[in-house]
Amino acid sequence: MAVETNTFFKYDAVGVREQLSDIIANISPRETPFMSNAKKGDLHDTYWSWQKDALAAAVTTNQVLQGDNIGTHTAVVATTRTGNYTEIARKDYSIAGTTVAVKSAGGANTPGYIAAKLGAEIKRDMESSLLANKGAVAASTGVAPKTAGLPAFLRTNYSTQDGTLPDAYTTAPSDTWVEGTQRAFTETILKAVLLQVYNSGGDVSTCMVGPFNKQVFSGFSGIVEQMKSTGGGQVTVVGAANVYVSDFGNITVVPNRFQPARSAFLLDWSKLRVMTLRGYKVEELAKNGDNKRFMMTTEYGLQCDNDASQGFIEGLTTS
Repeated sequence: MAVETNTFFKYDAVGVREQLSDIIANISPRETPFMSNAKKGDLHDTYWSWQKDALAAAVTTNQVLQGDNIGTHTAVVATTRTGNYTEIARKDYSIAGTTVAVKSAGGANTPGYIAAKLGAEIKRDMESSLLANKGAVAASTGVAPKTAGLPAFLRTNYSTQDGTLPDAYTTAPSDTWVEGTQRAFTETILKAVLLQVYNSGGDVSTCMVGPFNKQVFSGFSGIVEQMKSTGGGQVTVVGAANVYVSDFGNITVVPNRFQPARSAFLLDWSKLRVMTLRGYKVEELAKNGDNKRFMMTTEYGLQCDNDASQGFIEGLTTS
């Protein structure tokens, strides 16, 4: 087709108003399944402790004579104490006065948008820290405090090829796992640790794994085959495995991007708590120039009521 002479085209135009959508696409993952499912509690100090106990083993010989006198009293075993320290998570930011004044698409440069974004980042940091293989550290001059991550507590029910479990603890667990030789995640390994937890009195409801081993888990024979109707009489098998039928009850299988990729946690949520000394707080700081300065902080820690209620599998391959 011919174009008429002296037609004025858009690509020759000057001053065309730019169009920028107010929609900001951010696909970074935000799910934090551990923090979302664990119980919550409040603190009033940076170190706190709790007690744990266990019943004596059941016996088949608890029979006495009629009218029998007491010779030796039953030995009473004292409870044991465990503790942990809080740690502080922080994000801070400064926005130039001009940046605040100009109008931005989608509010991307506003203090409110930045605070919401950094708040989501702190939540991801907390999830990663609570599940990290790290011991507790008390605050001291030049030393930031750390809360012990979940693996540091888990010494009772576990599977490892040749790794070294953390040292026993009477206060906050300060030692960590030394990873052993890596091996593939198998249903045999899973069943062995589930049996340990059951015999210890735990009630596992969730298995939390990294993305790769979530796919491995989907191939286990105990997975419930899920189907859904797609209409027209057709049925599609759902590939994602969400429920595992074990000998001790159904277990929800949950992937977690922020946990150690080579570990699997078998969790009894009733015995896990995320404790808070200071909740999320955004404070505007004093000006030191033509800017607005903000600081976001929270102080928190992990409480594992009794490690015998949980299970841990370490040293899994991820490829």
